[in-house]
Amino acid sequence: MKYAMKLLMAAPLALVTPLAASAAGAGNQHPAYLHALSDLRRAYALIEHRPGDKAVNGQEEFAKSAISKAIDDVKRASVDDGKSLKDIPPPQASADHSGRLHEAADLLREVRSDIDREEDDPKAKSAQQAALKDVEAALEATKQGITDVESHK
Repeated sequence: MKYAMKLLMAAPLALVTPLAASAAGAGNQHPAYLHALSDLRRAYALIEHRPGDKAVNGQEEFAKSAISKAIDDVKRASVDDGKSLKDIPPPQASADHSGRLHEAADLLREVRSDIDREEDDPKAKSAQQAALKDVEAALEATKQGITDVESHK
């Protein structure tokens, strides 16, 4: 009888423990990559052309393209969270064109910091390096876009 009671008490733990360990491992494996994905999507939304903005310049289009590539690279380096660019709420209507670009540049700097960490997996390392290159290109294009927008004020 004692053996049966111990078995009954241990069974739920045997089922829960691997699930908890699996969930903890998956969620904590690369949380910086998941944060980077969120920030990349937000930066993309901030750069997206809005009615009333002056004509979209080539730098902004280049930055959006580089951000899209960086998203793909980060997904390859990490666990994909399955969200699309359309899942991010649009920026506040009160932010002007220049303000949104400044916020996007700040986010891209955070992304660079999030993904520029030690990476042990050789497959993930190449995707990580590609993402860093794309983020840097997006940041430079965004900064040039800021200069262009502010010079036309």
